Amino acid sequence: MGKRKYLIVTAVMILVSILIVSYFLNAVRRDFAHYEDEQVNPLQIWMPIAIISLTVFLGIFLTLNIEKIKQSQMAQRLQAFLNNFEGVIFNTKTTSDKFITFAIIYLLFYGFKLFSVFIHEVSHAFAFLFGGGYTEFIEFNLNGTGLTMIKGPYTLPSLIMTYFAGFLGELIIALLLLKWFLGSTKNKRLYTLLILAILHPTLMRFYSYSFDPLQMAMSDAFYISQYLDISPYLFLDIFFPLYIITIIFAIIIIRKLYIINDNSKVTFLIILLFSFIFYIAINQLISFNRIGFIIYFY
Repeated sequence: MGKRKYLIVTAVMILVSILIVSYFLNAVRRDFAHYEDEQVNPLQIWMPIAIISLTVFLGIFLTLNIEKIKQSQMAQRLQAFLNNFEGVIFNTKTTSDKFITFAIIYLLFYGFKLFSVFIHEVSHAFAFLFGGGYTEFIEFNLNGTGLTMIKGPYTLPSLIMTYFAGFLGELIIALLLLKWFLGSTKNKRLYTLLILAILHPTLMRFYSYSFDPLQMAMSDAFYISQYLDISPYLFLDIFFPLYIITIIFAIIIIRKLYIINDNSKVTFLIILLFSFIFYIAINQLISFNRIGFIIYFY
């Protein structure tokens, strides 16, 4: 197995370990903030050590047996599922096939939007924990919005780092997924469509950072500009070109999707367009309806 795969497994183990430690550190800080005479529970020390140890052993096992796992029946079934799933999406022969394609594309866009919100809010929580505070709860809403309730020392550096971390976390994950999908030699049509779904939340974030400070919209970019006393036009100068570049990249991806799709090229692009318009319309209709769930950190 090449060095690249070793690095991937190592990076995943490190990331999981950091998340586990962060969760328990957040719990300790929250307990001390609520109860001044609180003592550290031994489980808050031994539990993360045990979970991290298990993660390391699992990572070593996967590293040593990756080739066997790739040849296993489970891996072959997963690849067969991806092949069948790709065939279903790009099959637009009958009316029912077109409806299924329409629904799947809509769910892909909506799913990646919710996933980006999750990464955004968790990044806020992680950054503020690094800055010395803790998180009470994270709220995720089905309309694609979220809220992270943080408490602790509200210093200027920690607040700036926390507000900017949401965007930065989204961007890093999006770039990693883009690299993975662009480098894949299998299921090119499916992965190209997924790249398009990934680009949408990134595109909207660049738009938000470009215009929210100018419009004084209550968002991360607006608060950053206020705390640092930065001209809103500086955000426009930095992020609007990135917004335009992302649009151009999306057009290139759509063109690639047209080229590699062997059949029903025009029909598929029309369905893709209507799915995206429907997604935008539904998103606007539910934008003021904050139905979702809250994760409390006990």
